[in-house]
Amino acid sequence: MIRKETFRESSFLFLKLFWVVTPLSTSLSQICLGFSVLFSFAFYTASTKFPKLSHLHLTIFGIYLSFLLFPLALDPNPDWLQVFIKSEFGDVWMISAFFLIPLRKNEKSELLKYILFGGILLILSGFFSYLFPYRLSTFVMDGFQYLEGRRLPHLLYQTEFGLGFYLPIGFQNTHLTYGGLLAIYLPVVFYQTIRILKKNRRIGKRSNIYPLYIGISLLGLFLLFLNQSRSILFGMSATYLIFLSPSLQSFRRFWKQCALTLLTLFTLILILYHTNWLFQRSIDDLFAKRSLENQRTWIHKINWQILEKNWLLGIGSGNYRKEFEESAKAIVEEHPYTYYDLFITPKSHAHFDFLEFWILGGLPGGFLFLLFSFFVLESLNSLYSKRLLFLGVPILFYAGTTQCFLLDDEILLPFLTITALYLNGKSKKNNGIKKPSSISILLVLYLMIATGIAHQLSKTPTDDLFLHRVRHMNNTPSKWGQYTVNSNLSILLPKTVLGPTYEFKITGCLDEVINFGSKGIPRTKPIQLEVDLRPYVNDTDKPKIWIQVRKRESFDQDQKFKLQREWEVERIPVSFADAKFTVSRIPKKLPKFTTEPEFVDFGFFYEFGFGVERKLAPIRIGKNCE
Repeated sequence: MIRKETFRESSFLFLKLFWVVTPLSTSLSQICLGFSVLFSFAFYTASTKFPKLSHLHLTIFGIYLSFLLFPLALDPNPDWLQVFIKSEFGDVWMISAFFLIPLRKNEKSELLKYILFGGILLILSGFFSYLFPYRLSTFVMDGFQYLEGRRLPHLLYQTEFGLGFYLPIGFQNTHLTYGGLLAIYLPVVFYQTIRILKKNRRIGKRSNIYPLYIGISLLGLFLLFLNQSRSILFGMSATYLIFLSPSLQSFRRFWKQCALTLLTLFTLILILYHTNWLFQRSIDDLFAKRSLENQRTWIHKINWQILEKNWLLGIGSGNYRKEFEESAKAIVEEHPYTYYDLFITPKSHAHFDFLEFWILGGLPGGFLFLLFSFFVLESLNSLYSKRLLFLGVPILFYAGTTQCFLLDDEILLPFLTITALYLNGKSKKNNGIKKPSSISILLVLYLMIATGIAHQLSKTPTDDLFLHRVRHMNNTPSKWGQYTVNSNLSILLPKTVLGPTYEFKITGCLDEVINFGSKGIPRTKPIQLEVDLRPYVNDTDKPKIWIQVRKRESFDQDQKFKLQREWEVERIPVSFADAKFTVSRIPKKLPKFTTEPEFVDFGFFYEFGFGVERKLAPIRIGKNCE
């Protein structure tokens, strides 16, 4: 007969492996935690002593049960396979992390080393992906080779020698998932670094391993900054400010260090803003009324349309995509040019954890999520000196106001597991909550404010969310080309733009009329644009201008992890005989390269004479290219 201690040791072994493999593989991490939980229940069975359910267990169970309110109460023929397995409710098994065997003191110290090792692997894989020209996950899955058509990582910067640096995402598929894992692992790395620092000060001697920890911590922060997950950066800033803010007396002692840190951070942001287009776009999108990426606003417009009809009982597990497309369909009927933007907008979740649980579980689901957040933070707040280890939990709560981190399997599992670690380690005297702390109240208050902001975003007029995007031929945004679209004035190229030529391409419209739930039909109306040539009337040395008619695939590049193919259909020289030059083409008369809807785009090529003003002509193009 197997001893119960063997079950305990096996559970602990797989728990250690879980923290090591999580940065490398989602499947392996789920297998490891599954075995750890299995051996935990075997241990409880052998010892005939099962853990008691706490208010936290009941709350999170209640959240997932609330996902069943709609199919049970209102849906006459629910698809239970869809509801239980192929939906958000399918993650309910992850709650089993709360039933892991409580760790002994020596086991906690040992597990900390494995979490630290996993954090180091996460940071090193992120640094490698920063230098590697292919996505690590697909490169490994494809047999350590790059297959033609696979989507490449985002290029951050390229040196004059051709060396490229890329958006760090490690072995994850998105920068948000990698940022979420950094939020969980980095506090452990920081904790170990600070612990060694205190030990060195106590003994008056510097350890040889200390510079290594400092280097890993700084590299982790560097990657987090380059990762450009604004939600995680905000969540980390808010959490460290609230949980680790020094007293007024301490601030007076360290105000010079704080000021120097803020100045350094501001300088770094300023340098990146002026040297890196991807970072510049991330900052600009925070303040732009007509952003190049309005997906979050689209999502909130539809979130509130869904809530207006289903605020009490929600829509149930597995129904978000269907409800999203139903609401989007009505928008496209009125504004047909918005189809593609809505088509590529993520439709799997609400991109706001609180709203997601409210939409799926109705008012009970939203209330229980607030209660769960409150209980978790109250428990964390009582840990005092050890809470730095677990700051990934509140970071994800704050960051979850702009993304659904708790609906991402790769984030949810380590989130629940690390939460279980400190909850299981709490003594019984700390289990009761006598008085709400300011930390919990602040989070709930912030969630309410963020909800109000999301509601305000949902009122953005539809026309303000649409823009004909302009890019260079290498698909990086063309700032000066963008300014020409529907402008009243010509755009003068600055001296920083070198060379006698300038080129860009403008996103046009689809060659089919299409909506959600229906098949596209060939568009009969011409797709056209007009170039205003009046700025060149008095110029003796006019530029040579060619307009290119282009075709492009229209699938979602983020979903298929590959680039859209493009084709040149024809190239037209611009004549200056009239004040305006119009290009108009009937889509169904253009060649078809695929069986799917294709974009009809326009390319512009300018060739300027020596020493003349390099002016770009204003371009008129309607929202529906009419």
